[in-house]
Amino acid sequence: MLERFERDLRGRANVVALTPWVVDRATALARAYVLRGYDAVQLASALCLGEEHGITPLTLVSSDDGLNTAAAAEAMEALSPAV
Repeated sequence: MLERFERDLRGRANVVALTPWVVDRATALARAYVLRGYDAVQLASALCLGEEHGITPLTLVSSDDGLNTAAAAEAMEALSPAV
């Protein structure tokens, strides 16, 4: 199952290293939007990736209302697969 996941992931996802830049951004996002730690890291990773590579607009797919609200506040489109 892990091999299949890795094969499916290759070429479809960007892996973002947990750098001090991402951690600092996640900390600020967690404070600003009262996000859980991993939610803040997920949002910070997407934002840092977008900034680093000039990718705009970004779309976040999440079923978490708080995370989607924070993403929208950071000028990202937020899609909920639950809708």
